[in-house]
Parts: sequence; structure tokens; C-alpha cells
Amino acid sequence: MYSASAFTGLRTVSPTRTTPGVEIPPASGISSRFCRFNALPIITSPTGDWFCDPARMSGDSDQPSVFRAGGISYLRIPAPDASRASAFYRSVFGWNVRGDAAEPSFDDATGHVIGHFMPDLPVAGEAGIRPYIYVESLDATLEAVIAKGGQVDGPPYPEGDLWVATFRDPSGNVLGVWQRAPRA
Repeated sequence: MYSASAFTGLRTVSPTRTTPGVEIPPASGISSRFCRFNALPIITSPTGDWFCDPARMSGDSDQPSVFRAGGISYLRIPAPDASRASAFYRSVFGWNVRGDAAEPSFDDATGHVIGHFMPDLPVAGEAGIRPYIYVESLDATLEAVIAKGGQVDGPPYPEGDLWVATFRDPSGNVLGVWQRAPRA
């Protein structure tokens, strides 16, 4: 069958990033279908996720990957209204959202984190681990958070040479955003 090492160095690729008209391969191993990225082969995992080999993209392994030892790579985000939550993260942060509308999956804008919006998980609110998302413009991101149905918890604050703020997504989860530059 498959070993975990068979998927080392691979990254997810979504249907919206494939060549138009290319059928998504079934969960059955290596496929002869190709990604738009330099005609790379699509490889499917035993769970049905599909991947492109980034080492073949540029000849090195420095490309984004969810398969990084010690790196956070998968999130299950509580979302009573998964469709609304996925639209929020797609609009505000540019995440790629795909799959079942009831439990959409995503990969973040870097390709380093994948996950699902989960309607059956309780919203964490203030409790639990709080992830922070790096952004290029803290103020523009906070404006987008508000415009897309989120709430900013308080004014941005300096932390060393960083600017940081927290917000609630439309489901009520508390996350942070930060930028490494002076605010405009």
C-alpha cells in the first residue's frame, strides 16, 4: 500500500489550480494526470487528498509543504456555518477553499497549512491555542475582517518591532494577525 515516506516533500494542489478540464484523480496512487505547475504529476494519498511534487517544480525541496517535521500543518477550525467561515478566510486571507460545502477543506496562502472547517466542533472563543496569521498590512486586514463579518477585539498594539491584533471570525473563534513593519 503506502508508507508515510511516499508523500514526503509533496504539497496539496486544489482543483482551481489544475489545468482546466483535467479530471481530479481518484484515491488510488500515482496518476498520469498533471498539475498546471510545469506539467507535474498529481499523486493521490490513501485518504483521497492529492498532491504535486514541488521538488520537480524547481529542482529543489524549498517549496511550501505540509510535510515538515515539527511544523504545524493541519487545522480543524470550528465553524457552525462552514460555508460562511470558508468564504471569510478565502476573502480576508486568500486561502484556497475546496471540497464538500458542509465541511470544506482549505490550504492557506503559503501552502504550509491545510485543514477543514468543522461544523461539529465547539467554537473555542477565548480558550485554547490561538493561531496568529502573518499579514503584509495589519490595517487593511482588519478592515477586511470587519467587512466580511468578523470583529476586531481591540486596537493593534506593538510587540517589539511587530504590530499585532486579535479578531473573532464569523463563528466566534479568536485568532491573531501580525505584521513586521511600521504601520502606514
